[in-house]
Amino acid sequence: MATRFRDAHGFTFLELAAAAAIFAILVGCLLNRVSYYEEQAERASVEQTLGILRGAMHLQMADRLLHPASLPMSQLAGANPMNWLAEPPPNYVGEYAAPRPGQVPPGNWYFDINDRTLIYVPNFTDHLQTAAGEKGKLRFRSRLTTGNIVGYAGGTSQHDAFDGVALEPVKPYKWF
Repeated sequence: MATRFRDAHGFTFLELAAAAAIFAILVGCLLNRVSYYEEQAERASVEQTLGILRGAMHLQMADRLLHPASLPMSQLAGANPMNWLAEPPPNYVGEYAAPRPGQVPPGNWYFDINDRTLIYVPNFTDHLQTAAGEKGKLRFRSRLTTGNIVGYAGGTSQHDAFDGVALEPVKPYKWF
């Protein structure tokens, strides 16, 4: 009877260590997966914000097409796209001439007045590939797109008019 009671009482140290190791491995896998999904969510948020900005840009372009004398289309090139929104997103921190490193916290947008670009500083960069020198920042610029080519002068094409505005990455990046 004493033997049966001792066998049914508790774990050995080896069994406890094995259970703790398995638990630690499972927690590590879970945390890795959680950070992956956090980065996926951040990428989706950036793409959603860009989609909203592109929609606002098209509204601005339509307004300028309806009122060409008072609102020239050329003002859209290099403009701060956040100004086209009725309300900027909560993670837009404003316009900066040359922010110091770390002045704009990760996960926020800002507009660089010097080079006229909208910049996003990501929280998660495990699956983000940016151009050399970008240090994990995503830069976007609004530029005018031109219509039909009507001829060539001096080796450059001549266009009849601006036909739109595009919000494009300044340098290519790949996220996932």
